[in-house]
Amino acid sequence: MSTSGGGWGLDGRLYLTGHDLIELYVVALPMGGGVLDHVETLGIEAEGQAIDWDGTQPGVLYGITRRTLEILAMKIPTSSDR
Repeated sequence: MSTSGGGWGLDGRLYLTGHDLIELYVVALPMGGGVLDHVETLGIEAEGQAIDWDGTQPGVLYGITRRTLEILAMKIPTSSDR
């Protein structure tokens, strides 16, 4: 019921992570009402926590992994890639 990190993609969708799972939740603004629309869940390499889009490389998302204390660069397919 809470998120740890998130950022808007170039496709206008919001990409969110939880606290522990290696998942990225893609949501869209609803046409009406106050509940975001869940579009899909994507598998990623990082276990949630902080994420940020690379402003110079579309589709590249940075995340952290607590297990190895590394910053990971991940290529994320967005709706414009499909």
